[in-house]
Amino acid sequence: MSGNSYQKYKMQRVGKPSKVLEARRASVSSVHVTASEEIAVKIQRISDQSRIPTQIIATEAIRRGMAVLVKC
Repeated sequence: MSGNSYQKYKMQRVGKPSKVLEARRASVSSVHVTASEEIAVKIQRISDQSRIPTQIIATEAIRRGMAVLVKC
C-alpha cells in the first residue's frame, strides 16, 4: 500500500427524531469516521472471511464502540 491508506466509513446518526427531522426524512445524515490502517486491514480481513461488506462490519464496530462509551 502506498500513500494515504486510511479508509473512511460512514454510518447514520441515531437519535430521537425532532419535528424538523421528521419533515426531512427523505435525506440521510451521516458521520464520516477515519480509521487507522491497522483497523482498516482488520475490517477487510473480517469482511473477506465472513463475506459481509466492509461497510456493514465497520458500522457494527462503530455501534458497539459507542455502546461501550455510553456504559462508562
